[in-house]
Amino acid sequence: MSSFFSSLSKQSSVDTASPSSGNSSSTVLKSTPTGAVRQGRSKDVKYKTVIVTRQVVRAPVQQQPSQSSGRGNYQQEILRRLKKRKKDRVTGNTGEKEKEKEREKEERAERKRAAKSEKSKGGEKKGRKSKAESNKKSKEFITSDDELSDLDEDDIVDDEDDEDEDENDLSGSDDEEQARAKKPKLSPSVAEWKADDSRVLLKETIFEAQTESPQIIHSFDVLSHETAGYTSLFADEEDDFIDLKYPGIADFTERFYLGAPSKDDYDPVAEIANIMQATAQFYLPYDEAQKIHTSDLQDCITRRIKRATKRKSLYAFKTAIEEYNSLVEETFHNAANAEKNKQLITKSLGGSRENMTAFAHEILSEIYGRVVSPHVSELRKYEAFSSNVYGELLPKFVTKIFRELEMDSGSVFVDLGSGVGNCVLQAALELGCRAYGCEMMPRASALATRQENELKERLKLWGVEPGETTLLAGDFVTNEEIGGALENATVLLVNNYAFDAELNNSLVNMFLDLKDGTKIVSLKSFVPPGHKITQHNAESPINLLKVEEREFYSGSVSWTDAPGSYYVSTVDRSRMKKFAEGSASA
Repeated sequence: MSSFFSSLSKQSSVDTASPSSGNSSSTVLKSTPTGAVRQGRSKDVKYKTVIVTRQVVRAPVQQQPSQSSGRGNYQQEILRRLKKRKKDRVTGNTGEKEKEKEREKEERAERKRAAKSEKSKGGEKKGRKSKAESNKKSKEFITSDDELSDLDEDDIVDDEDDEDEDENDLSGSDDEEQARAKKPKLSPSVAEWKADDSRVLLKETIFEAQTESPQIIHSFDVLSHETAGYTSLFADEEDDFIDLKYPGIADFTERFYLGAPSKDDYDPVAEIANIMQATAQFYLPYDEAQKIHTSDLQDCITRRIKRATKRKSLYAFKTAIEEYNSLVEETFHNAANAEKNKQLITKSLGGSRENMTAFAHEILSEIYGRVVSPHVSELRKYEAFSSNVYGELLPKFVTKIFRELEMDSGSVFVDLGSGVGNCVLQAALELGCRAYGCEMMPRASALATRQENELKERLKLWGVEPGETTLLAGDFVTNEEIGGALENATVLLVNNYAFDAELNNSLVNMFLDLKDGTKIVSLKSFVPPGHKITQHNAESPINLLKVEEREFYSGSVSWTDAPGSYYVSTVDRSRMKKFAEGSASA
């Protein structure tokens, strides 16, 4: 869950290659924590830029006296200056070649700042609310040479990769802003997508020990010392595993094997960092969260884990894990803190759609990595040119659908051709709504059931209550339970990209059971272009549908990186009624 925050190592991403009748999520969300803050300038307004889940959010802040001579990216500048100071001290290199490089860097930075300043003068940079805004706290970056002496240079500069990673995170912001500027504007109500106050978010038993331990799939059970393609990060050590505690349940740990994948496969060490950072971002107040993770120049647990991994020190790695476990135990598994913690988590997750979305994507990626990824090759065994071709809608596309249709915990979501169940589970977790799915392919349906069980058990570790889910196996055209669900559905998802004409016609007849106002999301339109109601087709079910074509962007589906179109059809019987009344009067 695109690591959700981690830069420890490559994140897992399982990608199926063909379009489908299934609708599932497969990418791991990558993001940076809310602590990563930089400052920039415009003519009239100063902005703080907060990088949250790989997206840059800008919000005006009060003007403050300038502390720097026009440098927009304080963190990057500090790192550069510290690194240069240490290098010069060690090598004594102050030659003309080095100075020329520095001048070129300054010129490039100045051009970039000038371009950004022009954008900000036009008032084009607008941002969404973020977790960091709700905290109303941020670390002010040091800008003077005198203040640099207070920093631990060795702690900051020893890791050559750290600076590159920070620069990559920050330098990508312009492209992301340009991409967002090309997106169609949403109505104010959709753009805000207000928090759902009616949702029951937390379990009554959160923070308590359970009589029965959650029946999760441990990370260690997915991988072992004999797993092909994985090597131990600490090759000379025998006990290369750790046990990690979670905030939502006492007296329980999950075991992780400390192995590194040889390619883009499930990465347990990166996931450890993601879990820690999710705890910090969503479950702790700002000051306590900084002990676990911060992206500025402070020391923290995730930084010590990264350093231990790089230096191959199992002792240092386990010491950092023990520190994290102790913090979780003291903070969450103390009855005296329970009510305060519940209020904080409810406000953090329940009060922010963006936070709940990021949390949901991370949990879903953990489940997918344990249940589906080891068997993904089996899903490609389908009959060519049939309606049973497998492909997935990815999490960010599904969230886009939820947002644009203004769904909430009161929605009833039905996915016809639900694949391994990702869209159904995402609706239940991200929205807390009632969600149904039906899948004909036996292997995909079996994996969907396993994912459903893993979601329910894994959420006990976080104390979060999902919406109710029903995943069915078989033909959705003839399934009676699906027929009953359609009568109450508010949003129906049909990935009919590869459906044949016969199946699409059967689906259209099923739409007669839908109530007015129900939204049908599909990858192909059920209504031909230019269709009009006439005497010849007056009784066709497609006359019920009012269709709108919309766009999805690159990285939205598993079978292609290209952008494309999808369709939102609204059931509207008034159109047929109006035509019938006009025909009768004539």
